[in-house]
Amino acid sequence: AMPGQGIGSMFASGEGLGLWKGILTGIWIPYELVPSREWRPLMLCDEAEKVNASQAKAMRLFPTARLALKNHARRADALLLAEYSRIAGDSVPPVSTQKIALAG
Repeated sequence: AMPGQGIGSMFASGEGLGLWKGILTGIWIPYELVPSREWRPLMLCDEAEKVNASQAKAMRLFPTARLALKNHARRADALLLAEYSRIAGDSVPPVSTQKIALAG
């Protein structure tokens, strides 16, 4: 939980995560939960603490993506997480190991 988040908000987030985990498991798509404290420092280097760092980096990596608005921050995070997953270099594991990056 994060300060200022209500119980209802936390429940809805957990419910959404559970839904995605169930869908992925049900259709045999492997996944791995990757917390932001793991991928953000690697993707943003020394800029990780800056307010618009994700958007700035994502706009450099994906110049055709629509990321200019303030409310596009989560979209930028999603692109950076996908790029982190791509460059992590691990080959696709067997389905039974359930590994794929999801925002944490």
